[in-house]
Amino acid sequence: MKGGFSARALAALARERSPLTAVQAELLRRVGRALPFCADILGAQLTLYLPALDEGRFVVAASLLPHTAAFSQEATFPEAASTVAAAEEPLVAAAFWLGGLQRGKREVGFGESLLMFAFAVADGAESLAVVALVLDGEGLAPTALDHLLETAMDVVRQAKKPLTEDFFPSFAPGTAILIADRFRRIVFANAAALHLYRMLGVAGLVGVQLFDRRLSAQVTRESVRTGRPAEKEIEAGGRTLLVREVKLVEGGDEVRRIRLVEDVTELREKEREIRVQSAIIQEIHHRVKNSLQTVASLLRMQARRSGSDEVRAALKESVSRILAIAGAHEVLSANGAESFAVQATARNVLALVRRTVLAEGFSLVETIEGEEVALPAARAANLALVMNEIFQNALEHGFKGRKSGAIGLRTSRRAGLVRLDFHDDGCGMDESFAPKERKRLGFSIMRTIVEGELGGVLRIESRQDAAAHGTHVIVDIPWEGEL
Repeated sequence: MKGGFSARALAALARERSPLTAVQAELLRRVGRALPFCADILGAQLTLYLPALDEGRFVVAASLLPHTAAFSQEATFPEAASTVAAAEEPLVAAAFWLGGLQRGKREVGFGESLLMFAFAVADGAESLAVVALVLDGEGLAPTALDHLLETAMDVVRQAKKPLTEDFFPSFAPGTAILIADRFRRIVFANAAALHLYRMLGVAGLVGVQLFDRRLSAQVTRESVRTGRPAEKEIEAGGRTLLVREVKLVEGGDEVRRIRLVEDVTELREKEREIRVQSAIIQEIHHRVKNSLQTVASLLRMQARRSGSDEVRAALKESVSRILAIAGAHEVLSANGAESFAVQATARNVLALVRRTVLAEGFSLVETIEGEEVALPAARAANLALVMNEIFQNALEHGFKGRKSGAIGLRTSRRAGLVRLDFHDDGCGMDESFAPKERKRLGFSIMRTIVEGELGGVLRIESRQDAAAHGTHVIVDIPWEGEL
């Protein structure tokens, strides 16, 4: 709703700036949830007035513009949280003190006046607030306008009842609106409804029974939306329509029914296209994973046939790196193509590395903790390679002479940055270790990917004294997107 609005804030304002009791403020909170719906149904600017602590004045508790109508840029309306003298709002004062529906006009700009209507929100015989509606009635027949105003008052009466959370849905411009009376006879249809049903072969709506077979003759499919019995989707005339029903009840009898029909054909078609594209991309990731695993198998065969220990070791490292990338594609294949979960990828890579590196009987404690972080899919292969190098170095060199150890990853995030802290409780690195001077391919891969491809920072901290031991490899990756 334009202008921003909170029913809870309305109740707080009622407690602080009006003589209403806490119980009455709670009743107004319930009413507040229906005010945007009222404004949209009528295409009206809506103002809610409360009695002020100062006698003879009103507090403007809410001032809402609808989604379903536009007002001129020059039009001015009361501002929320302001106060106004009752003498300056005679229509509001009349509704508050006399009750009933008050009719008049409001000047909203130089030489521009619109229709204004006001009615009280009552608690028994006591008026608690006044709802004022300002709208352009041009093109509206007097009978149609009367039905809209009666509907607004019925909506407010319904909203005062408990158990009406989410009872009044929001809707977009262009939504077809049908209003039926207690006899299920349509008494109002907006221009969008007339246009939509004309396309479905129904020329007239007002006076027709809401469940007349002509209104549903072209329906080919109907399904109730899960968990929302008042909503259903139908297919009719080659279009997909979202139908929502709002039933207003008084004394156990339905006094009015509002039907909202939204044409969601294009939206559903786009959703279907996205699902198809997602399935295709996931299948591609699946096939890439299978191809990489085939390459890894070929390299294993080559390693077994090689007579050189150095060649076998190099091929083994290559197999591990290829399988790490394959693991990233496996995660993308299973969970979607737009992003990948860092922790899930880390578990996958660590499981692959421990199978190929750890000696039989070694007891390894794995800890993957912190906030789950989702990064763009384009970074998955690169980060999987970095993880592979970190985990492989830790398991190959960090636990020499030991039969147990611990390794893990802690993820965290803050604005503009994702931090991955890989850690182990191994023997640590000796004092002469200088990562930038190392010639090993693994460290070159890590630094090139983190600093060159990911635009991040790689930091290695290691201790091997009596107080603490082990290694931390900290990777900071800039990421401005939604985490």
